[in-house]
Formats: sequence, structure tokens, C-alpha cells
Amino acid sequence: MKPTVLPTIHLNGTSRTTLQDNWKEVANAARALKSALINASPNGRDYYPQGENAIVPALVKHLALLDHLAEIEVFTSAMLDHLYD
Repeated sequence: MKPTVLPTIHLNGTSRTTLQDNWKEVANAARALKSALINASPNGRDYYPQGENAIVPALVKHLALLDHLAEIEVFTSAMLDHLYD
């Protein structure tokens, strides 16, 4: 999801540099979260005692979290593109 309204850089608002720094921090946090989520992917050995297909809901939820994170990455990228134009 891309931002529908982007900030206008002007004298009475937040400086371009501050906005850039803040959104770079968001981008770095998103990369770290993506890595952590990938490392925490569900493992079938942790679910099989609950039944043959017990891992399926865990995988579905995990993929949904990665999809939400992808939305954040797209939004952040669009914001940074705007701020560096």
C-alpha cells in the first residue's frame, strides 16, 4: 500500500532531514523484522503432536504477517522516494 497523501516539506513543518531519518529508521526496522520473522517460521516438528495438519493455520498466519510487512515496505519505500526527490 502506497501513501495516499505525502508530506509537504516547508519551513513550518518537520525538516526534510528529520523525515528522511525517521523513515530510514522505519525501513531498517522493517528489514530487521522481516529477518526475524523468517527465522521464526513455523517448523512442522513443533506442531505434529497436535495433528497431521496442525501446522497449516500457523503457516497461514505467518504468511499473513509477512504480507503485512510487505505493505509496510512498499509504503516506506514510496515515502523515502518522495522525501529524496
